[in-house]
Amino acid sequence: MYSFSRFYGIDTGVSSYQYIYLSGKPPEEVFVLEESIIDELLSGDPRKIEGALNKIKRNPKLLDDEIITKLMDDRDKNVRGKAAEALGIIKNPKAVVALIEALKKDEEASVRGEAAGALGSIGDAEAVASLKEALKDRSPTVRLYAKNALDEIKTKQKSK
Repeated sequence: MYSFSRFYGIDTGVSSYQYIYLSGKPPEEVFVLEESIIDELLSGDPRKIEGALNKIKRNPKLLDDEIITKLMDDRDKNVRGKAAEALGIIKNPKAVVALIEALKKDEEASVRGEAAGALGSIGDAEAVASLKEALKDRSPTVRLYAKNALDEIKTKQKSK
């Protein structure tokens, strides 16, 4: 269970009971934990990652978004980018802070772009100032993602 050792520094596998203990959440608040989805997200294999994201799209509660948020700090840019994408699919406003941080500070344009896209998907007004700042990013891709995210947030606010 490679993924859990990365999150918690544990050398052996972690059962779902151990996860509940480590997460600090009461059992009734823990979503169904799909360890295979985490492993697929971390695999580096584009087909497995895409498959995991498709599973999350169909049922966003398959994963606790706190686990995916932790992936935003991973050393691998691909993992950080896919984590941002997954957070956009889950659309939990609690992820906005981590996504704004990635948008502002991640060294990789691909991660900043995915963070901008996820912020647009979530549609939280808290992200608007950071997305406007991202319109000045050195990467044209990030600027495009930020513009699209701002448009998406504007559309969501109009429809309320």
